[in-house]
Amino acid sequence: SVRYVNFENLTFTHTYRSLFDSTGQSYEKITGSDWGIRRKGAVFMQNAENILVRNCLFDQIGGNGVFMSGYNRNNVVRNSVFKQIGASGVLLMGLRSSIRCPNSWNTAGNTLQGSTSNCSDQTPGPLTEEYPAYCAVKNNLMDTLGIFEKQPAGVVLSATRRDTISHNTIAHLPRSGINFCDGAWGGTVVDYNWVYDDVRETSDHGPINAWGRDRNMIFGGESNVAASKYDAVEPTIVRMNRLEAPAGMFGIDLDDQASNYFQEKNLLISGGNKLQWNRYNTYINNIIIRGGNVQFHGVWANSNHYGARNVIHGSKTCLYQKLSGNTPTTIKNAVPMWDSNIVYSTAGAVTVTDWSQTSSCGGGTVYTWANWQTAGLDAHSSATNPMFADTLKTWPGRTPAYLPVGDFNPTSSAATTLKFEPFAMDSFGVIGTTPGLVTGIKAGRGAHDVQRGNGATMRYSAGRLAVACAGDYRVSIVSMATGRTLAEMRGHGNADFALDSKRAGSGLYYAVVRTADGLDSRPFIFSKL
Repeated sequence: SVRYVNFENLTFTHTYRSLFDSTGQSYEKITGSDWGIRRKGAVFMQNAENILVRNCLFDQIGGNGVFMSGYNRNNVVRNSVFKQIGASGVLLMGLRSSIRCPNSWNTAGNTLQGSTSNCSDQTPGPLTEEYPAYCAVKNNLMDTLGIFEKQPAGVVLSATRRDTISHNTIAHLPRSGINFCDGAWGGTVVDYNWVYDDVRETSDHGPINAWGRDRNMIFGGESNVAASKYDAVEPTIVRMNRLEAPAGMFGIDLDDQASNYFQEKNLLISGGNKLQWNRYNTYINNIIIRGGNVQFHGVWANSNHYGARNVIHGSKTCLYQKLSGNTPTTIKNAVPMWDSNIVYSTAGAVTVTDWSQTSSCGGGTVYTWANWQTAGLDAHSSATNPMFADTLKTWPGRTPAYLPVGDFNPTSSAATTLKFEPFAMDSFGVIGTTPGLVTGIKAGRGAHDVQRGNGATMRYSAGRLAVACAGDYRVSIVSMATGRTLAEMRGHGNADFALDSKRAGSGLYYAVVRTADGLDSRPFIFSKL
């Protein structure tokens, strides 16, 4: 393997688009999902370990950003910016050779290509080591993806294991922000991400999407409980994310047979949770607001699902929806635990309707809250106002451009009685890394001087930074949003630097000066206007 290579402070830009390129290379069908991908990227890794991509800018590239293909271990992509991307941002995708009984979606008839006639292997887990594991995608800003390809995501995972997807801000794209193409092989943690303005050009999807058309469909489907963990061996953890979806979509879309997901303390705006032909999924302590609801789609018998202590709040009554033909009784028979929630509608008594992929309630037989509770669901839940802490709250020290607004933790007595656990609302998405001590001046667009005790002075004005020091020094310009180093310069005595407007977007930055006497950093606002 290739090991210990660092890509730092590089710009990748103007690469050819992979869609309809002249190489003749065809798209590969991905197991489980209806996706097709090119195994290409501006940075491509295979048989690689401990590779670091940090402080890089991926700007107007034609296809994918970083592609980890096949065997990869302990690679990290962090503090980087992906903007105007032709396809996806970061992909972690094993080879088909690592998958027991690989299959793919057959568009004609919506069936899987793969059956017991050509595969009899029911051993849990991967077949080979040709897949990513223990890789991390952290603190990246991904803005405007899928310019050419409309089935992209900020982060795409398939046939991978025990990765970390954390503190990324992903926005403005035609499909999902984070996508699991199959259930192989779990163990991944997805936390503290902020995904918004997604599913702009498609439908029936959400900020986080997952498929699970794995061996559980080849070996029995609903009739074989054990098969649900043949590929989804370990739980996938989805917690502490802020996920915003268009009306009628899902916040965390666990689609066909996506099993073994543990979902906790997520803030779901406009889209909610989904239970659909899958097993071993946990839904606890989530907050669903502003048009989101819970979808009970054709749940399987012996689902082993567990749902409790969620807050579901909306301005329409159908905070629960189902597929046509399901009843509260059939849902209760399939879901052993759905209770101790706060379910409150400002429009009146909560109802259960058929699914509608719009902001409106669906038709079909409408069940009342009493019908629902009589079936044994939400028997100990509350239909009272959760009393959100402060829906307009902002947090000092972080600019609105990099932090969503609102503390939606419930404060009602019902939340205390039901043992809802409040969680932080100020840590979603990219977080700034503050090198050194930031004290003193107030950030502003005007010129200002900063005097250190050792005689070093920084002055910022109109896109230029002046530094004066008696000896040698090094200046770094660091983005508050991601911690990405925009530029690094060395000097002696007096020097004047022009900030690179091609790499810098308007926002809050730190100028960090290192001298023989120590380190100091000061904030300033850079504006292209």
